Amino acid sequence: MKLLPALDRQRKALMPNRLFGLISFLCYISIGSVFAQTQDTKPADSISQAQTTEQAAPVPAKAAEEKPAAPAASNETKEKEKEKPPAPPFKSPWKGKLDGEHLSNLLLTPEHQDSVKKSSNLWLTDNLRFGFQIRPRFENFNNQDFDKSTNDSKNYVTQNTQFWTLLDINESFAVKFTIQDSRMYGQYKDPSGTGYGPTAFTNSIGTVYDTTKSPSNQVPVKNNTDVREAYVVWKDFLPYTKVYFGRQTFSYGDSRIIGSRNDSQIGNSFDGARIAFDTKTWSTHAGYAILSEESSGPNGFLTANSQKVGGATALNDTYLAFLYNSWKPSEDIVVDAYEIGVIKKYNTTTSKTLDPNTRTNGRDNLLTSGIRLSNRTASGRSLPAGKSWDWGLEYAAQTGSTGQSIDASWDQLNTTIGSGANKHAAYKETVQHDASFFVAQTGYTYKGFRLGVQYVRASGDPNRGDGKSATWDPLFATRSGGFPYFDSGNGIANAAFWANVRTSSVHVQYYNEDYGRFIFAIYDIRKDKVQDAWYDGNRNQVTGATGYDANGNFVAGKTVTGSTENYYNNTYLKNWQPGHRLMLEYDLIYIKKVSEYLSIWAGATVLYAGDAIKNQKEYNFGKTSTYYSFTLQFAI
Repeated sequence: MKLLPALDRQRKALMPNRLFGLISFLCYISIGSVFAQTQDTKPADSISQAQTTEQAAPVPAKAAEEKPAAPAASNETKEKEKEKPPAPPFKSPWKGKLDGEHLSNLLLTPEHQDSVKKSSNLWLTDNLRFGFQIRPRFENFNNQDFDKSTNDSKNYVTQNTQFWTLLDINESFAVKFTIQDSRMYGQYKDPSGTGYGPTAFTNSIGTVYDTTKSPSNQVPVKNNTDVREAYVVWKDFLPYTKVYFGRQTFSYGDSRIIGSRNDSQIGNSFDGARIAFDTKTWSTHAGYAILSEESSGPNGFLTANSQKVGGATALNDTYLAFLYNSWKPSEDIVVDAYEIGVIKKYNTTTSKTLDPNTRTNGRDNLLTSGIRLSNRTASGRSLPAGKSWDWGLEYAAQTGSTGQSIDASWDQLNTTIGSGANKHAAYKETVQHDASFFVAQTGYTYKGFRLGVQYVRASGDPNRGDGKSATWDPLFATRSGGFPYFDSGNGIANAAFWANVRTSSVHVQYYNEDYGRFIFAIYDIRKDKVQDAWYDGNRNQVTGATGYDANGNFVAGKTVTGSTENYYNNTYLKNWQPGHRLMLEYDLIYIKKVSEYLSIWAGATVLYAGDAIKNQKEYNFGKTSTYYSFTLQFAI
């Protein structure tokens, strides 16, 4: 579907090679400008006010021929310039009023973020600022799969720690650097020890991996401590234009397509570059990032993202390119139009042992075109002061090719050619992306109370074996949260996210400076297409240990789908009992800023499974699931 003609004409420009070329060209010109400015230039001789006056008055011809005085005056001017005091050191305009853009790595309530922005405690100088976040979180899950035959209750504590520094060097450049550590309490143990003693050791001891049985089997090991951000801002690249390059976090609109995902303990980061053109009424941001690299480099630069390591269906080179435009003609409306491309490369293969229908023979081009309208035009996607009614609409479509070649689904006769081992389908087709997303929401605020409603549809696929891939891909969306209205998400339990769902929800919020923020939300989560799967918060298909298999046989103790599904939309599938509702979710959330830099977050969720899950589990059906969380957030 072509959402906007202008965006369609830009589709080819989003291909990684061309966009990378454009960014490289701009950077080349810009670096050249900086180099030119650093070269020594001969200063022009100054002209004093007295000289200017004399030149303006009539002068006798003989006097005009007398020129020896000019060099003397010029020398005097140069001496005066040398005696001028040096320019005062640069003072950052962000001191005491930090730009919220540089806090995109943190999920803070509006009141907590305001304290961090205004704080001057950690500005060591007029242009150097440090910051911290320490966020431990306790979580408890019970009966996530709604299956009485499995014991899947669990609880654990994780912690996100961030240390960041912002150096606003001068009018032209600024640098931000963030170190992040994300860990689970009690996950480490000294491999050489026994008992409980070694569990208190630090993880710097390391872990031993025995690869002697399969030396070629490389095991990628996650490093809990990493660089979350490391980027440079070129603030005066062009008029109204900045350039960001390096590892960075960013989000656009309501973070439904691209967000920092700070609600999790890990979050999103992107390695690449952005160009941002911003005026009072218009902004255009273009970006390019490398999501996956298939080639290892020298001196220990190894990648885990290649078919050589992960197998034939693993990611190879994968890129993100986007163009996001915003127009704000007045304080009553903002209009966003965007085009986002995720380009995945799959190596071709001639191996006879591989299924020719796997995605090893093409390139996956997922192109997302969208438009967003809202009256939340103030900073932090909030309403302008004095207004009470807020609303928002967003629609997006996903097109492109998956790169997967299948037997033509339109060939009802299943025509074949050849014979024996060479017998194969006469017609082939390449699977096309054909998904869509829509959200409508509105709310009214009165004296601290807000009542809001929301409807979201993220398309599903009625036949996952045909030539269209119709299940919506939420890409890099933030999963839950979203201030000031806490309405960006599909429930805090992340039991089902934006893929094959139609969700209607009601949100009630009350905020009081003394008592904190109370939020109550109800989500009615149904399948968009009954044949498609139930997808969790990471867009993984949920599985279970009890239910009907692909042939319609009821089994127990084996891996089956988590809900009623019909992969090929087979009308005659045995025991096919389609279910529409996945679950009802009830969320109660309390957030309190207990001091200037410390907040507490508490959440409780009860979920009731619907017929899409009940019909699959039969006698092992457990109707209720619960989720609890408690978070301490210190950020300064």
